[in-house]
Amino acid sequence: MPYRRLISIITFVVLLSSSNIFSQEAVLTLVPATSDTSTYINWQIIADTTATGGLLPNRVYELQRDEYYAMNRTFTVLTGETMRLRAEEGSGDKPIVYLLDSNIPPNPTRPPGNMFVLNGAHLVMKNICVAGFYEPIPDEVNGVQGGLINTTAVGSSIILDGVIFSNINGQHVRTGQNSLKVEIKNSIFANMGALHTSNLGAGKGLDLRESACDSLILLNNTFVNYQDRAIRHYFLGNPDSTGLINYGLIDHNTFVNGMGFHGLFSLGSVGEKIQITNNLFVDAFALGEDSTDDTRTAEWANTVGHGAKLIKCSDKG
Repeated sequence: MPYRRLISIITFVVLLSSSNIFSQEAVLTLVPATSDTSTYINWQIIADTTATGGLLPNRVYELQRDEYYAMNRTFTVLTGETMRLRAEEGSGDKPIVYLLDSNIPPNPTRPPGNMFVLNGAHLVMKNICVAGFYEPIPDEVNGVQGGLINTTAVGSSIILDGVIFSNINGQHVRTGQNSLKVEIKNSIFANMGALHTSNLGAGKGLDLRESACDSLILLNNTFVNYQDRAIRHYFLGNPDSTGLINYGLIDHNTFVNGMGFHGLFSLGSVGEKIQITNNLFVDAFALGEDSTDDTRTAEWANTVGHGAKLIKCSDKG
């Protein structure tokens, strides 16, 4: 074999091996919550990232099945980082994460406003349940907060698979800045809205605000008990300036028992393709339309298409 060819092959094998080593997951199993706040997820992650000098690029935080976890602070994921959180493989119930009192003034008895905030970062969650308050004590609902996931800088992505989100007064997922991808599959979004800590215009599943989103993918999900809209993407001050959803796929989802204070979907401005197919709607817009109510119609406007090649609806219910 020629010398140069041999060197090339050896170099390729070394590079491939190095790539495989780097791509291997660095799994850290988190311990379930106890009365010691150091066991709360946010503090366990802080301890880990402090020890490693930051969030490892291949870090995966794994939660044990049939166990309960807690958070009492919002964890901010920094630009370019990826937060990966999942249930361990195997049988058993999905782990449940409860948001507990933050003990931070001026509302120390309220849980943190979000579980994760993405500052131009990425989030991947799989097979985990998250509740906005400590459900075993029903009165804890009195402090229920606004959301579970939010973005505060451009370039974030959110990928959720098999999650169950419940009990907030605002929205389970919100993108406050332009995002790359929001992909949600096989998940349940439940119990959105709480009048004692918010208003009728809140209580949404997914809120894209007026921001652009390169890809919005919703597959095989259930949205149940929402006070406002299942999906909101709308610039109230200037609807025509709402950022584009460049590509959207809403397929095989169920929308059930929604009040629909401001409607069902607010898709805002759309780009090349939006496809809405094979969905089931059961009392999904229970309040119906009331053109005489200026408050409810304040956020009703036409979707603006910018060169859309296909906007297709084929739904059941």
